[in-house]
Formats: sequence, structure tokens, C-alpha cells
Amino acid sequence: MIDALSERGSSLLERLETTSDQATTAISSASDRLSASLNFKTEHVHDEFAELAARLQQMMSARLDQVAQGFAEKSSVTVESMATRSQQFTDAIAETSSRLAESIAARADEVNTALRSTGDSLVLDLSLRGGDVVAKLEQTGGRITER
Repeated sequence: MIDALSERGSSLLERLETTSDQATTAISSASDRLSASLNFKTEHVHDEFAELAARLQQMMSARLDQVAQGFAEKSSVTVESMATRSQQFTDAIAETSSRLAESIAARADEVNTALRSTGDSLVLDLSLRGGDVVAKLEQTGGRITER
């Protein structure tokens, strides 16, 4: 019975060792596969992140180019509009100045004509009155000499 127990213990021990070796091999294999999978996923995450960052950079660059182009177009339109309005303003000032100068010249001619007319009238009036004054002075002188 001891031999049978010893034989059976030995058989159980061998089976336990075999099962233990198989379990160790299976665990080691599963651990290696898990480690390889994690390494692959780690590298894959890094690659995905790099790809996402590159696409984001391209998208931001494209949008920045669009914004810059839109700004350039709007700036060009604004500058052209300002140039057109400045030209219109300059033309309006020049036209108004021309009309004002013509109006001033016409009024100056009117004033000059009026002054000449008034001056001629005054000279004539003074001439007539001067004659009257001379005549009256002669009369007065004649009366004084007669007396």
C-alpha cells in the first residue's frame, strides 16, 4: 500500500508538474501576446496622434490662408472704395471752388460797375454843383464890389 501510495503520489506529482509547466507556458504565452498587443497599441496610438496633429496643422494652415485671402480681398475693396470716394470728394471741392470763384468774379464786376457808375454820377453832380458854386461866388463877388 505504501508502494501504491508512493507510486500514485509520484504519478500525481508528475501530472502536477506537467500541468504546472503547461500553465506556466500558457501564462507566459498569454503574457507575451498581451505585451506585444500593448506595444502595438502604444505605437499605434502614437502614430494616430501624429497623424491627427498633422491633419489639424494642415486644416489650420488652410483656414489661415483663407482668412488671409479674405482679408486681402476685403482690404483691396475697402481701399478702392476709399480712393473712389476721395476722388469724388476732390472733384466736388474743385467744382464748388470753381463756381465760388466765378460767383466772386461776377460780383466783383458788378461792384466795380456800380462804383464806376456812382463815381461818374458823383463827378457829374460835383461838376454841376461846382458850376453853381462858381456862379454864386461870382454873384456874391459882384455884389460885394458893387457896394
